[in-house]
Amino acid sequence: MVVKIIEDYYTKRKPEMMKNFSHELEIARELLIKKFNEPKLDELFKQMKSEYEKLIPEIPYIGGLENMFTNILVISMSFLAMFRILEKEGLTLRDIGEFNYELWDIHSNMRKKEFLSISKNSAQYQLNQPTLIYGKNCAKPQN
Repeated sequence: MVVKIIEDYYTKRKPEMMKNFSHELEIARELLIKKFNEPKLDELFKQMKSEYEKLIPEIPYIGGLENMFTNILVISMSFLAMFRILEKEGLTLRDIGEFNYELWDIHSNMRKKEFLSISKNSAQYQLNQPTLIYGKNCAKPQN
């Protein structure tokens, strides 16, 4: 499969990405409140948003909606923005690793609840658009 390079793919989606990142930070708040008070967290979140904004143009284009891994790449970059600021703030790599583990655990539990709210059978879960496109492309006969 030939992928056309789109230079401004992520910068065009920046408002939506920043909105999603703000939501991600609110999920992270419940973990970080154990280490920082509210005013400090607000300051750190401002720095994290700034860091993420700087990273967005640097994210490599890997196919957009055509590639189901685009979402994972974007989420990973948002986590990188958080990790960089937490490291600058003096958290150890172990602390950051524990934060990462706990944040993914929250995401897993949220996804599990989503599955269960739809049906007891997770096979009935509706796939997102990138996953559907990827599956269709994989099913196409190769020349």
